[in-house]
Amino acid sequence: MVTRMVPLLSSPPALSRSWVGALAWCAAACLVPNTTWRAGAAEAGVPEAHAAHTYTVGVLDDNPPFSFRDTDGRIRGYAVDLLAAIERTRQIRFERRVGPTDEIHALFEQGELDMLQSFVPNEARRRRWAFSVPYLRMTGIIFARRGATRLATLDDLRGRTVAVHAGSVGARILEEEGLGASIRIVRSVEEAFHRVESGEVDATLASRLTGLESIRRLGLRQVVPVGESIPGYTVNYCFAMKPELEQLRAQIDETLLQLDRPDTSGISPRQQIYDAWFAFADPRRFDATQVAIAVSSGLAVALLIAVWAMLRQRRLRHEIARQADALRVSEEGYRTVFESTLHGLIVFERDPADPMRWLIVQINPAARHILGEPAGAAPRPSFADAFPADGALAFRLTGALAAGAPEPFEHDRSRPGQAAWVDVAVSRLGEHRRLVAIRDITDTKVAAERLRQSEARLRQNQKLEAIGTLASGVAHDFNNVLTAILGNIELMRLDLAADHVATTSLQEMRDAAERARFLVRQILAFSRRTEGRREVITVTPVVKEALRFVSATAPSTIEFRHHVADRTPPIEIDPTQLHQVLMNLCTNAVHALRERSGVVEVSEEAATIAAGTTGHPADLAPGDYLLLRVRDTGAGMPAEVLQRIFEPFFTTKPSGEGTGLGLAVVHGIVSGCGGAVDAVSEPGVGTTFSLYIPAARGKPVQAPSEEVNVPEGHGEFIILVDDEPAIIQTTTRLLERLGYTVAGFTHPAEALAEIRRHPRDVDLVITDLTMPAMSGIDLAGKIHALAPELPVILVSGFINEREMALARAGRVARILDKPITRAALAEAIATCLAGRSEPAP
Repeated sequence: MVTRMVPLLSSPPALSRSWVGALAWCAAACLVPNTTWRAGAAEAGVPEAHAAHTYTVGVLDDNPPFSFRDTDGRIRGYAVDLLAAIERTRQIRFERRVGPTDEIHALFEQGELDMLQSFVPNEARRRRWAFSVPYLRMTGIIFARRGATRLATLDDLRGRTVAVHAGSVGARILEEEGLGASIRIVRSVEEAFHRVESGEVDATLASRLTGLESIRRLGLRQVVPVGESIPGYTVNYCFAMKPELEQLRAQIDETLLQLDRPDTSGISPRQQIYDAWFAFADPRRFDATQVAIAVSSGLAVALLIAVWAMLRQRRLRHEIARQADALRVSEEGYRTVFESTLHGLIVFERDPADPMRWLIVQINPAARHILGEPAGAAPRPSFADAFPADGALAFRLTGALAAGAPEPFEHDRSRPGQAAWVDVAVSRLGEHRRLVAIRDITDTKVAAERLRQSEARLRQNQKLEAIGTLASGVAHDFNNVLTAILGNIELMRLDLAADHVATTSLQEMRDAAERARFLVRQILAFSRRTEGRREVITVTPVVKEALRFVSATAPSTIEFRHHVADRTPPIEIDPTQLHQVLMNLCTNAVHALRERSGVVEVSEEAATIAAGTTGHPADLAPGDYLLLRVRDTGAGMPAEVLQRIFEPFFTTKPSGEGTGLGLAVVHGIVSGCGGAVDAVSEPGVGTTFSLYIPAARGKPVQAPSEEVNVPEGHGEFIILVDDEPAIIQTTTRLLERLGYTVAGFTHPAEALAEIRRHPRDVDLVITDLTMPAMSGIDLAGKIHALAPELPVILVSGFINEREMALARAGRVARILDKPITRAALAEAIATCLAGRSEPAP
C-alpha cells in the first residue's frame, strides 16, 4: 500500500523529474538560504510587524524525517517545512521551542507550550487537547532482512523476534495479536533497524515512510519492506494545541486546505513539501510506457466504438498538450530563476571519455560576472579550460565534483592590489551531473579583515595607554628624585669656590640631571599627561641635544653631521615635541644603516615659499619657513613603501621592533604647527625627510641663567608643602640660602593649621600639586578662603587642562614645573612678593 499525505483536495499531478526541475530545486534549496520551506519565523519570511499574536510551539529534534536536528545544527524535516509554510501563508507568528521528545511533551503537558508541531491523537489525548486535521496519515508494514521468506503477515511473525520501542503502535499491535513473546524492546526506531540489519532480530514494525527514510538515512543494505499494510497500524500526524485555542486550530485547518490548492506549476505547495522529503519512497511520474498504454487502450476502444474513441483521443491530446504546456511554463520559470539569480550557477556533466573530467553544460550570467567571461570557444569546456587563471580553484573544484556534495568551501582568488573571495557549494544532480553555486564574498571578507585590523589597532592603543599610565607614574616619582638631585648640586656649587676642582664634576652632574629632566618631559608628553606648550625657540640647541642622544647608542660606523645655514629663523613649537620629531627621524636613519657604514646628516636653513612655486609640499601656504632636513645614506625605500610611511601602525620592521607610530607622530606634530613633511627615497641611495616649519615673528625664549645674580629675600616667611621629605629638606635649604624663612610640612593639613594660627605672618606658600591627603589645588582654595591676599605657587611634574582651570579658580599665583631650579624658584618668589603675580598660565 502506498503511503501518501492525506489529500484534503484532489492531489495535483507530480512535478516533472527532468534535470531542469532537479536543477531548480537544488538551486532553491542550496543557494537561496531561508527561502525553501525552512523552519523559523525569520526563515519563513513573515514580517514581524504583521503578526497579530505569537504562539509557542514545541518542535522535536529527534523524530526524523518529520522533525530532527541536522549535522549542521539546523532543525529540518517535513513537519518543520509544513509549519513554516503555514506561517508564511497565514502570517501566524510562531516562537519555536526545540528539544527531545520527552522534554517537549513534558512542557506541553505542563501548559508551557501553546502547540505541538507533531502529535498523534488518541481518545485520551483528544479529551485534553485540540487537534488539527491530520496532515500526514501513514500505515505500518513489516521490515525484515533481504531474502527473508514467509514474513508477509503478522501470523508469520509467530516464533520470530521483532524489535519495537516501548509505547509504540507496533508494540501495541503485537500485544493485541498475542505476539508478546516475540517482542524485543529497543530504545529507538534506528536501533530496531540496526538490529534487523545485523541479524540480531528477525523483523521490526514501522510506518512505511519512517522505515524507508531510516533505511536511506542510515545507509542500510540488508533491510527491506515485506508484505502488505498491517491492519490497524495507522498513524495520523496532527498539530495539537491547547483547547482554548480553537481559533488557531481553525486557522491551521483552513491553511492546510489552502496549501492543497495547486499553484501555477500545477502542484500544490503541500505536495511540493511532501515530494521534497518522500519522493524517494513514493515516486510519481508519467513515463513513456504509461502514455503508450493509454494511447493503445484508446486505440483499442476506438476500434470498438469509433465515436467514443475519437472523443477520447481528443481529450487525451488536450490533456497531453496541457501537461506539456505546464511543463514548458515550469521549465521557463526554473530557467528564469537560473538566469536571474544573483548567485553564480554552473552545471557540470561527467565526461564520458574521462570519468575524472567534468565539463561545463550551463553557466549563468552571475557566474560569468564573478569569474569573468570563459576563455575559448569550446561548447563544453572544463573549468580549467574556461578559466585558466583560476588553476587553484579548478583543482579544488575537481575534487569537490568527484565527491558529490561535500561541505561548502571558501576560496581566495585575490590578485595583487585586488581582493577577491568566493564561496563554493556543490550539489548532486544525479550520478553524472553536479550543480556548483559560486557566491562572491569579497565584501564580507574585506569587512572582516578591516574589523580584525581595527581590533588590532585597538589592542595596540590599549597597550600604549597602559604604557603611558606606567610611564607617567614613573616620571612623577623621577621628577621628585631630580628635584632633590638638582637642589643639592646647586647647594654644593654655592658652597664651593668657582675654581674648586669639584666644580667641573658638579657641572657635568648638573648637565646630566638637566638631560634627565628633558627626558622626563618627553615621557610625560608621550603619556599625554602634559599638553604641548609652544615657545619661540632656536632649533640648533634641540638638534644638538637629539644628535648627542642618538649618537651615544649608535654604531661607531655611522657618522653624524650637523649643518646650520646663516640666519636660520626661530620657530614656534613645543621643544619637547621637536625633540621627539628629531629623535624619531634620526633613530629611523640609524636603523636604515644598521648593518652598514654611512652618514646621518641634519641641516637647518631658511626657506621662502612664493605663490605658484614648485619643489615643495603642495599644501604649504606662501611664507617664510625653517627647512629642517634629516638625511641618511641607508638602504632607501621602494615607492610602494614610501607611499604608506605616514600611516599609523604601518611598519616594515620585524615584530617587536617597531609600532608604526614614529612617522605618524612626526607628521602630526609638524602638521599641527602649520608645516608639512616631505620624504624622498631611492633604494640603495638613501632617504631624506624635509620638514617645513613656519618661521616665528617673536624672539626666542631664553632659559634663566644660573650664572647671573638671582633675586634674594629679606627674611620673608614661606610655608613649603610636599609629601616627599627629601624635597622639603633640599628646597628649604635653597630658600634659606636665598634669604627666606621657611617652615616645611609633609602633610597639607598641618600647613593649613599653621596658616590658621598665624595668617598675617605668612608671606608666601609653595605647595606640590599631587599629594595623597589633599591636592595642592584644594590646599590653595582653602588658603584663599582664609587669606585671600596670600600668594600660592603650585609645583607639579605634570598638569592637565582641567587641573589648570581649577588652579586659576583657586587663585594660584604661579605654576612651576618639576624639577625646579634655583633661578626659576627665586624669580617666581620675587615676582609674587612684589605684587606682580598673574593668573596661572
